[in-house]
Amino acid sequence: MKDNSYDLPLLPISMAALTVEGANAIEENLRYLISLFPQFTGQIQSKAIGSLGYLQLNESGTPEEGFFIENAVWINLLTIIVAGEDLSALSWAGDGWAVESSSATELRLSFEASEYLDATSTQAALASLLFTATAGLDATLALIASCKSVMTFDALGPVDLRFRDGATWALIESQGWTWNGFENAGMTWEDVQNLRK
Repeated sequence: MKDNSYDLPLLPISMAALTVEGANAIEENLRYLISLFPQFTGQIQSKAIGSLGYLQLNESGTPEEGFFIENAVWINLLTIIVAGEDLSALSWAGDGWAVESSSATELRLSFEASEYLDATSTQAALASLLFTATAGLDATLALIASCKSVMTFDALGPVDLRFRDGATWALIESQGWTWNGFENAGMTWEDVQNLRK
């Protein structure tokens, strides 16, 4: 067995005279070169939008709750894809957002920026998009960032977007209800179903 680390070539003699200023100049040049290319990194901040993992019909949700943008360079197009079995009850509103395509099972919304977005302005664009629903539905959100005509980054997601018209087990558990508690409070099954956040 041979340890190749002993065979690594030494640095050129010219590097022996490298000064701190010279090393810093190399770093600055590399940072500049890196900044010339589109970059986008983010993560899922919450697996589902809304407290307790869902939204009531009187609540609105925003993709900003689900995604956290860490880095954005040369990004000028955002796309949100909403997918679900039946999106007919879903509504949306958002300055700068437009419908790219729409069907019963998928809605694509795009935000085309006049100036390049950084992480903060990308997060603000996501915060400006609001979803509401008139009936219960289950959907997912995905986010795609692009530098138009240069590159498109992989989709980030999915994040759940669920609307409920009535009580959920998550709500009952969060409020500490038990069957004995319902009985002691004289609640009917209809009363339980009508519990809200």
